[in-house]
Amino acid sequence: MKYKGYDISIKLGDYRKICKQIGCQEDYQNSQHQILESILNDSQIKIPRELTLQEANDMLKDMEKQIRYHGKNLFEYLQEQDKSINEFKEELAEQAEYRLKVELLLIKIAEQEDISATTEELDEEINQLARENQIPFEAAKEKVTLQGAQSKLERKIMLEKTADFLLNLARS
Repeated sequence: MKYKGYDISIKLGDYRKICKQIGCQEDYQNSQHQILESILNDSQIKIPRELTLQEANDMLKDMEKQIRYHGKNLFEYLQEQDKSINEFKEELAEQAEYRLKVELLLIKIAEQEDISATTEELDEEINQLARENQIPFEAAKEKVTLQGAQSKLERKIMLEKTADFLLNLARS
């Protein structure tokens, strides 16, 4: 499987069996986490270290933006957390690897189950962005197209639908 230009090796576990074994609890997020953890443990996903580091750097940039929004810089934040930059980067690398594995797992299941974003779902997502930014739908759609964000929105929808698919399997 190719992902962001990297070759990824995925041996998917029996996610249907795992979902049925776990079942679904009332706590949606806890059920989703438990299902994904179990499927990850039953699967084999090999991610190149470079991809993990790239994802960790993207997460670091996002974190720096959030910290600046709150009027601080990264070093002030790290002092408050009593962490070194290396400890922080290692934590981000672990989180990045986990996040990549979950995303790749969901992508692989979506491929097997033929799950994708429909035009209607994409339009609804764009409509939501239009409402949030208080702009007309067509302006939001044009902005999404110009920024090249349509594929990101489609992937977001597909990942959400796949996670919901797994929860529905667990319920049945």
